[in-house]
Amino acid sequence: MSYSRFTSLMARLVPPRREFILRSSGHVRYLGVGRFGQISFMFLVALIVGWVGFASAGYVSNALVVAERNVRIATSDRVIRNMQEEIDGLKREIEDSAQSMDQQAAASDEIVDRNSSLRDEIGTLETERDRLLNIRSAREREVALLSEQLGQSRDSQDTVGRQLDEAEQRIDANQAEREKLAKQVKTAGDEIAQLNAKISLLSGEQTGLVDELQLARGALQAAAGERARVNFERNRLNERVTTLSDQLELYAASQLDSINRLGESADLGIDVLERTLVVAGLDIPLMLERVMGEYSEQSEGVGGPLVTLDDEPGSEAGEKLALVEQRLFRLQGLQGLMKHVPFAAPVDEIRLTSGFGRRRDPFNNRLAMHPGLDFASRKKIAVHVTAPGTVAFVGWNGGYGKVVEVDHGLGIRTRFAHLSRIFVKRGQNLEFREKVGLVGSTGRSTSTHLHYEVMVDGQQLDPANFLRAGQYVFKN
Repeated sequence: MSYSRFTSLMARLVPPRREFILRSSGHVRYLGVGRFGQISFMFLVALIVGWVGFASAGYVSNALVVAERNVRIATSDRVIRNMQEEIDGLKREIEDSAQSMDQQAAASDEIVDRNSSLRDEIGTLETERDRLLNIRSAREREVALLSEQLGQSRDSQDTVGRQLDEAEQRIDANQAEREKLAKQVKTAGDEIAQLNAKISLLSGEQTGLVDELQLARGALQAAAGERARVNFERNRLNERVTTLSDQLELYAASQLDSINRLGESADLGIDVLERTLVVAGLDIPLMLERVMGEYSEQSEGVGGPLVTLDDEPGSEAGEKLALVEQRLFRLQGLQGLMKHVPFAAPVDEIRLTSGFGRRRDPFNNRLAMHPGLDFASRKKIAVHVTAPGTVAFVGWNGGYGKVVEVDHGLGIRTRFAHLSRIFVKRGQNLEFREKVGLVGSTGRSTSTHLHYEVMVDGQQLDPANFLRAGQYVFKN
């Protein structure tokens, strides 16, 4: 490669001048290095890297050779030890085999002697077995004969038993018939005595009925007067019922009108709150589901049997009221959600210096993602929490510097970074607009300012949308 080509290549790779940013005690200084200085530094670094690589390669090569030799020596020693152990094992096996052969010869002689005695015992046992088999055959024949005789005796016994049972049944039937006739005779005598007593009683009652008939006539006349009074009272009550029915219809119409106005007011409130939350960029169905979950955990148990009111007065109003209650419940959920959303600004002096999204990094001038808003300040002003919540993190967090994170519930968090002082501690419950710290320049910061983030389920959202929605909320 010619010198001119090398020069042009270095000119393309190395810029004419490179600046380095040095920050100390809140001051920023710039250090410039020319092209020749950059090339010299690159050659020096390449020379050092090459020398380190060459020395490391030599050291590693020598270490590998020594390690390989040590492995070979250890392998040879291990093989020799294994061979010696195998030789010793073979010697022991030969000695054990010799002893085993001697023992087997002695055992064989003993087995021959025992075999002869066992043959004599087997002959004796076979003779005894034949004798026992003959005895068992004779006993089996005797048992068969006795079984046949027993069967014949059982048949005759069953016949006699059946005849006895039939005789006992006939005797029981005759006895029951006698008892039945005796009961009938006794019952007839009792009935005759009762009839005589009733005849005497009826004679006395006939005399009393005449007196009761006179009393009944007087009571009938009194009942006729009472019936006339009841008819008059009933007519008066019918007129009262008619009047009350008219009043109830008027009340039902008024109630329906009130329910309709209440439903319209609820719909208006729901529309306003939902449009506000849409501006903030929140997932309304998901947030409402979480809020309703909190309400269901806090509510008391209810229940009971189902009793419909379709035929009762005001049932139409009840149905509309149930629909309005559903809208009011949704409005209540939206109002509860609004308490968790950070609509306010974290500082009183709002001077926005950097927005949410892509921007040029202030240190390396490259495109980067900025996950929050930067509010500049010439003095250390107070930073306020933007919604009620609980302090979730306090301390140093890398480039953020001194940080306070507040959990507002429902997966919503806010982060206040680059603080100079912190006034809260982890786990502390905060009210709206309570102070959390002072604006500072800790961490990766060029000057005094506040970095503010809003996170939902760990994902950063644009805080400017929440501030725009907050302007409408606090205005109304």
